[in-house]
Amino acid sequence: QRLYGMVLRSLRFKNITDKVEKKYNLPRNLLLAMIMHESGGVDLLPNSSDDGGIGLIHMQASLAKKFGLATFKNCDKLVCKQHGTELRQIIRESSSDRKKLIYIDDRFHPIINIDAAARMLIYYGSGEPVKETSLKTAIYGYAGKYNYEKYYNNIEYYLSKLNDKQFIDDIETNFNKQN
Repeated sequence: QRLYGMVLRSLRFKNITDKVEKKYNLPRNLLLAMIMHESGGVDLLPNSSDDGGIGLIHMQASLAKKFGLATFKNCDKLVCKQHGTELRQIIRESSSDRKKLIYIDDRFHPIINIDAAARMLIYYGSGEPVKETSLKTAIYGYAGKYNYEKYYNNIEYYLSKLNDKQFIDDIETNFNKQN
């Protein structure tokens, strides 16, 4: 059931991820798999450790700024617990009003967030190779050396599900029956 919900919530953004993947020549459904891993398709969900990461594809404020995004209070640390706690509070105080939140921080904007994540992958993938392929190097750069193995394995798993026509057809059939 958890996977089913993650796929349904994430598929809401497929039109955006498809266009961005095409624009940057990224593998089909890669950004959707990252959405599933990072936020489960819940666009206003801070990361679970409240370290300042936010967005469909969670980004720390310091990294988001490097890729041109305006961020709340411009936290310069990679891990910023106070920033994360304040973001969670702002979401509550705004009653999850996306327009207000987008005004405060670009990471809340689905298109801006997804495009920036794609640009990060391109940037990391074009740098010094640290893994066997540019895609693995890109994900390594995005996830970091301590999180890479688990992150990459999860992305591969989600990609296998998103690229499995029968799996997606079954989800569509179940959704249509329920609705």
